[in-house]
Amino acid sequence: MAIVGNAPATLDLVVRQGSDFALTLTVELDGDPYDFAAATVTAKMINAAGAEQTSVAWTPTTSTGELVLTLDETATALIQSGWRYYVDVTKASITQPWVAGALSPVALGRGGRSSSTATLSITTDTGATLTISANA
Repeated sequence: MAIVGNAPATLDLVVRQGSDFALTLTVELDGDPYDFAAATVTAKMINAAGAEQTSVAWTPTTSTGELVLTLDETATALIQSGWRYYVDVTKASITQPWVAGALSPVALGRGGRSSSTATLSITTDTGATLTISANA
């Protein structure tokens, strides 16, 4: 189990350029589905030089216990090697970094189609256990 304070869990992503991409995070807090009501999700990309990429934007969609982050084919076509992403969630005026990692672009026509899953268990600085299952 990872114990984090101000550091997010690391989850690196491989994104096929020029195609739609979705990352589904199934989230539990102390074993119960996370309630995203009154929460704000911030998902951003940073280029290799460290500058925020405003031309490429994640679209976050939430429901109880689930956060889906999507990129359309136009956005994925712009992703370059060395880019990173991060996801922060703000609730009750507290912003917590959840997930961050590298974005590795793969050109269309290379390799096959695949999906993968990962489960991250995080103990917050308040002692709560946040479990995130990722499916891309």
